Amino acid sequence: MPLSYATAYVATALPDPGPAVKVSLLEHGTQWVKELKQESARGELARAVVAAQQKITRLKRG
Repeated sequence: MPLSYATAYVATALPDPGPAVKVSLLEHGTQWVKELKQESARGELARAVVAAQQKITRLKRG
């Protein structure tokens, strides 16, 4: 890929950020708590999948 093509691609890969959006402190805190809960749930799901895979492996072995 020529350098000029790559530079042009990178320049258009991300959307224009546009004007900054002001968020209230309360809304910011609410979003942050929601994101923390989502990250926690993602971790729990990953652990559950690993545990299920290990159980399947044990059951296959008899």
